[in-house]
Amino acid sequence: MQHYKAIEERAILDLFVSLYHAFPKARIKQTESPDFILSLGRKRTIGIELTKLYLHNIEGQASKQQNFKLEPGQIQQIIDRKSNKINLYHKKKTDELWLIIVLGFDEDLKSHLISNSSFNHMYQTGFNKVFMLDMKQKNITMLLLEHE
Repeated sequence: MQHYKAIEERAILDLFVSLYHAFPKARIKQTESPDFILSLGRKRTIGIELTKLYLHNIEGQASKQQNFKLEPGQIQQIIDRKSNKINLYHKKKTDELWLIIVLGFDEDLKSHLISNSSFNHMYQTGFNKVFMLDMKQKNITMLLLEHE
């Protein structure tokens, strides 16, 4: 099971790299907490943590709903769950931490939308960058952050 998870996570990161044109040239090491560490030369590292979003994990959403809209409060809850582990991630001595929230793993979901207010919302976090990666639509959105 762990081997499958590692392969899946690497496939997600590879898609992200292909879509994010500002992705730095780096050596990528797959780890745990964070999921990846990018080495940019000898002195700078970036930790990347992935989190998959499933409809049944979102408060206020019906489990069999075919369409849903992510609101800022729901996105903040997802960020907060991972933000609780930031001290653990920093033990790997990363200079920056990125969070990638991955959408598109709900097989029976016809569509998911991110509300317009979610794009303009300032999210509270200790992560340096937070992205929404839509696996079905193959696009990335970088969220606006207010650092804690």
